[in-house]
Amino acid sequence: MSNKLLISLSDRNLLLFSDFVKNNEPEIFQILKQNKTISTNFAKQLNIFDKIKQSLPFWIEFSRKEWASDKQNPRLVAKDGNFRNCQLCNTPNKFQYKIENKSNGNTLLIGGDCVNYFKELRTMKKLISNEDEYKRYQKLLSYDLYFYDVLVTNTDIINSTEIILPSYYKDSFKKVQKRLTQKLRKYIKRGEKFNKEDMDHLVLVYKNEIQQMNDFIKRNKNNDEYLSRDIAGRIKRSQKNDFDDILFEVGENGGKISKSTSVKIKVEPYLEIIAKKMKYRLPNGYNLAGTKFGAFELSIINENVNYEFEVDSRMLMTEFFKDKIKIISKFFLNNLEVLIINEVSTRDKLVQKGQNKVLEEIDGEIYEPSIKKIILVYDNDLNSKEYRETYSKIESIVNRFFIIKSYHENVLYVSPINDLIMIGKKALFSDDLIDLSELNFRKITIEDFQRFVASQIV
Repeated sequence: MSNKLLISLSDRNLLLFSDFVKNNEPEIFQILKQNKTISTNFAKQLNIFDKIKQSLPFWIEFSRKEWASDKQNPRLVAKDGNFRNCQLCNTPNKFQYKIENKSNGNTLLIGGDCVNYFKELRTMKKLISNEDEYKRYQKLLSYDLYFYDVLVTNTDIINSTEIILPSYYKDSFKKVQKRLTQKLRKYIKRGEKFNKEDMDHLVLVYKNEIQQMNDFIKRNKNNDEYLSRDIAGRIKRSQKNDFDDILFEVGENGGKISKSTSVKIKVEPYLEIIAKKMKYRLPNGYNLAGTKFGAFELSIINENVNYEFEVDSRMLMTEFFKDKIKIISKFFLNNLEVLIINEVSTRDKLVQKGQNKVLEEIDGEIYEPSIKKIILVYDNDLNSKEYRETYSKIESIVNRFFIIKSYHENVLYVSPINDLIMIGKKALFSDDLIDLSELNFRKITIEDFQRFVASQIV
């Protein structure tokens, strides 16, 4: 690996001027303080390479959040054409932006690409592009400092609320927001005048819209019938194709998650909410042990034996919302394929249960073929190494079958071992006799079975 820079100068300075790394990673903070650059090789020598690679994005993100731009005088213009150096990356810039750390009071003058570190400054950079626009912006703030929030802080407010808002709140606010910001931007960009009385009224309506949204959020943010921003973010990352539809349906349903929308959500935090509701309505012997993306981990206890499955979340939630979760065993009995085996031990337990069920109905006993006799059928002139290899191959083939020897006939009933899994599943939900036609039994003599296995050796 080349000895490239692991932490850029601007990232280093941001971390040093902020409090997050200082308070949470004091050892790293001291290393940054003592070294202007941190290269790959240097980090490996100090045994901090992995830590930096894994944690740097979080350090940067949390450090950025400590800073806010100066509302009244965010942009400074170099006089007499003298460029000023950015205090993060040290590059000269004609325009600089003043930011202040909300935790420790540090102030910085930054410019160039470093402005893109901070969301509010990115917005400000697009809003003001020359000195005339800056002067008009200053006049706006002298008239009402709240215009800063309108133009910068609140630009994405409806997409960052704690819960997803109903469509009628979003649509109403967006109309007022658009009218207000257009008037303010036209003044900044073109000096287009506005009526003071109309503007005051529009600001009042704008604030009222925000207050209504905040009241709605306060009333419902702890109600899991509403979609939290955190879960919505997880859906966006993990269910990109479903995200827009889910958000639209929630918005159209007054912010609530309908039953038809709920079954579409697969992310674990939401499934955990539903699991808590389902647990107390499951029949005895059933338990939800956990969740995975798009699935519930279902535990079924039968005759003091525990079986672990994964069940599609949409399927189980549908039965829950139909109020059929109490009789879920009837559904499983007719849809055994939805029970996905969650561990090897469950497969073995199902095979054993299936064997016991079949032996209740067939007058016979489990037959264990003689591998040595099958080897003789295959080839009676093998050296030691060939014999061992052949023995292993035959053992693998034989283990794929369930074999019963009849008490009354000199025949074997041979069936694929996987058929027993379905019989075992069925036995979890019903004590009825099984239909042996569901097993692909092949009736065969011992000699024919030995020849069959010998023919399968590759």
